[in-house]
Amino acid sequence: LSKLDHAIHAALLLAWVAQRVGDRVGLLVFAQDVLRFVPPGRGHTQYLRILDALYAVEASDAYVDFRALAEFVRARVSRRSLLLLFSDLLDESQALPLAAELPKLRKKHLPVCVTLSDPVTEELARGRAADVEQVYLRAAAADLMAERALVKAQLTRAGVAVLEAGASGDSLGFDPKA
Repeated sequence: LSKLDHAIHAALLLAWVAQRVGDRVGLLVFAQDVLRFVPPGRGHTQYLRILDALYAVEASDAYVDFRALAEFVRARVSRRSLLLLFSDLLDESQALPLAAELPKLRKKHLPVCVTLSDPVTEELARGRAADVEQVYLRAAAADLMAERALVKAQLTRAGVAVLEAGASGDSLGFDPKA
């Protein structure tokens, strides 16, 4: 399964649990602009709306405009909410705008950034290099890991909770040791 598949499964499970206990739950799928929006609501039909909205979501390498995302949330989500933002934190140039915008939502909401670890990158960064090509791969993987750590630290310093989950293939992909 891809990281997106794990994120969708986690979002669906969290939505199901939230609706079962009577909480309002909504969904926002965002890239360069809003792809899907299900305003917060309650009940089983709300869960079905979310399921339907996630059905055709596909991964994209589009630039994410986190400022526009934050503005959309401020304009459309009026009640104080727990905001779970699933993001890959691929590199510093893509993720630093996230670190700048999420803290602005803290005035009204509780944002949590959920990111999936990449076991392949972690293995490359820690592995032994047998030839020149593997040295370059190891260096690139280590650089990517360092950039992710920088963004996670910036989010944490700004008061945004960061949850890193493992994409290990279990039902949620969460690694309790992470």
